[in-house]
Amino acid sequence: WRLEVDPRYGGTRVYPDGLEFTEDALETYTIQQDDPLSARTRSDWRIRLHRPEMSWDVEIETRSEIAADDNDFITSDEVICKDGGEVVFHRTWEKRIPRTAG
Repeated sequence: WRLEVDPRYGGTRVYPDGLEFTEDALETYTIQQDDPLSARTRSDWRIRLHRPEMSWDVEIETRSEIAADDNDFITSDEVICKDGGEVVFHRTWEKRIPRTAG
């Protein structure tokens, strides 16, 4: 089973001061029949701020995933920041959170 959701935040808005704001998102949910530990969610986002007359263009991309195994919930994340198309910051990380409820 797979569900892809576009929350319809996407598109570009141009503000009176000339700022162009672009936002795109996709959320994906998956699970295999009879296997609850196969459940996964992933969220991909992209935001761009652009001012052509001022020659600046910045973009932020994020990816977040959540899964689980027998012992832990697992989050995996990535953030990429760009200025003029050049990557100025990039970080990935993972965190395991013990499943203690029972």
